[in-house]
Amino acid sequence: MAADRPAADRPAAGPPASLALRDGVLTIGGALDIEGAADLWPDLLRAAAQARGRPLVFDLAAVTRWDSAGATLLAEAERLHGGNAEWRGA
Repeated sequence: MAADRPAADRPAAGPPASLALRDGVLTIGGALDIEGAADLWPDLLRAAAQARGRPLVFDLAAVTRWDSAGATLLAEAERLHGGNAEWRGA
């Protein structure tokens, strides 16, 4: 359990997760880990669903780290979008 490890052994907290949508490009930044994915979950899924029928791009160049929670969020967003999203900077 991470809480049982000394602070020096735990991964450093990165910048908070961020999301921006412009012209069909969802730019995601910061840590897309369990905490960041939880923060972005409702907004990212809403944006992906609203882009149905139009191209969708995930720009991940500013993501500092991610884990299975972040990957799950992106997969669910792509599913709600209803088509294949383009992934950049992954």
